Amino acid sequence: MAAPHERTRASAVDVALDGLPVESRFIMAVDVARVIATPVGARLAGFLKEAFARVASGIDLKACTMSISHVGLVVFGGDGEGPGMSALATTSITASALFNCLDAVMHAKGSSMVRENVGGREAYHAASDSPSDNAWFAPAGPGRLAMAGTREWLAHTIEPDAARARTNAPLAAAATRVDATAPVWFVMLFAPDVRAAMLKSLPEGLDGVPSAMRFSVQLSDSVTLDLVASFDNPEYARQAAELGRILLERARQQLAASEFADVLAALTVSSEGNEARVHFMLDAQQVDRVAPFLARALNLQAHVRGL
Repeated sequence: MAAPHERTRASAVDVALDGLPVESRFIMAVDVARVIATPVGARLAGFLKEAFARVASGIDLKACTMSISHVGLVVFGGDGEGPGMSALATTSITASALFNCLDAVMHAKGSSMVRENVGGREAYHAASDSPSDNAWFAPAGPGRLAMAGTREWLAHTIEPDAARARTNAPLAAAATRVDATAPVWFVMLFAPDVRAAMLKSLPEGLDGVPSAMRFSVQLSDSVTLDLVASFDNPEYARQAAELGRILLERARQQLAASEFADVLAALTVSSEGNEARVHFMLDAQQVDRVAPFLARALNLQAHVRGL
């Protein structure tokens, strides 16, 4: 029998590669059930709940019977260039239930949700004159919802015969290198045109740009982040790590007298082979100090978006 973390790897990576469009340049996986089972995740879920409560103040939410606990694994993919993004969620929330909830919220804001046929399936999106950024979603099989930033990306995600991200061999190879034991991970390939643009604006001391990037986040009552950038050769990775250490030291000096000085003390930058790595950890006490700032940031985002 496979170890739990190997089942997690198969689940998250396979769902992403078999379900996301071949145009995807990045994949992000969030195992919501595992996240909210941790002390840090439960606190974050509470912040999100409070932010939504402020957003929905004065709105009749009888149609909104779901909660974050009804969501399992969520995988995101996109082209990294604007609204081209989609997500697949394993959830007990049905598309129609989500439609009814969002429609109630939208009506209270003077708008509505709209039904439309996409790829032979009933899909839903926010009424808008814009073809993007209007919350498209549709059922994507038993216990699964597909969401996207545009109609085109939703169609690419729910079409049964559509090419999948697994056929993007470089992305598939990069995805197998992530730490899939983590409840949150991300992997991205930099397209040739993006790398060319990055080369034009390199800071002094760097001769190369990354070809790929990945990170993973482990959660308990603490938070551990590992970020890795892959380069074409070891010298480029060494240069990137050296610049990172210089910038980190400057930041430490500037914040030496602040209450967050010890947070930066736990951050390290290194290189090995073709990769440059950033490792960062917040212990439980540091999480307690940072948490109020995160809560205020979430509430500010809700306010700025006018939700």
